[in-house]
Amino acid sequence: MEKFVSLNNSSESLEKSISLVYTSYISDENFYSDKQQYVFYGHNLPKISKSINVCGTVGFYLDKYYDCDWSPVHSYEELWNMRRIIIDKLIISGKLSIRTAEKIFCNRQLYNGIISKIPVDYIFEDYYLNLISLLRKKYPDVSFKKINLEKNIKEIYTTLPDEKKFYSIYGLESDGRVGHYYMQLDENNSKYMNRLLHLYSDLQKRIVLSGNVGILIASIDYNMQNEDYILGYRERKKHIRQTRNYALDHIYPYKRIIEPKNYVYNSYYDFVANSLNEEKMSNEVVAKVFKKVIKEMKY
Repeated sequence: MEKFVSLNNSSESLEKSISLVYTSYISDENFYSDKQQYVFYGHNLPKISKSINVCGTVGFYLDKYYDCDWSPVHSYEELWNMRRIIIDKLIISGKLSIRTAEKIFCNRQLYNGIISKIPVDYIFEDYYLNLISLLRKKYPDVSFKKINLEKNIKEIYTTLPDEKKFYSIYGLESDGRVGHYYMQLDENNSKYMNRLLHLYSDLQKRIVLSGNVGILIASIDYNMQNEDYILGYRERKKHIRQTRNYALDHIYPYKRIIEPKNYVYNSYYDFVANSLNEEKMSNEVVAKVFKKVIKEMKY
């Protein structure tokens, strides 16, 4: 069976990708059921509404699933009481410096501001392992692949085309803010190499990295560079996205296929207030669909 990478079901978090896979199978099972599907997911950070807890983060679970027995965490009080264990884990994994750890240990506001934005798999590894195990049983022909920008950013950067203005990365700072880093550097500038090294250094210091759609597509290309595969995607007619289109034009596979419209996932937008911006609406849809998936899998 030829490998099939679904761009439609790949996303910035495991929770969103699970929600997309679940609804895509309902929308058009015939299309997906005969394929060995690869779905890529990354880590998520707020990009428009900096104050929200986006899907995939600890804060997302605290906001949306605090009353669910399957959630790995249920309250900010519980999160605060676990700080010694959580901080030690983040230090050992290299996600948190000793200096930052000392600052947040006694500062509840700063602690919550940082920990609420980190990915769930940073501190609740068993929860994710169990979740992925259940997914393998439900979708045996789907492989969920983690992008891991934090580890692979240098290698991914080298695969980007010369024109990098469409590629950018968001990073969680040590004060809880989310910074935005653009990949375009002037290679003709005498200080190009210094600036590139400075960019790498800055990104390596960030607690979490989350790419825009261009970086997502480039990351898929990097992870599949030694594979022959078919790329599934959907054309965007109503809302042309320059970044997405440019990145797609620079991805490897010569074999491409149009994926069917995920009308089931899209229908969930009818239950979300249309006064919200695109990011907030998407977050609410994921919250609803993911909860339904978990309930059906009887986590």
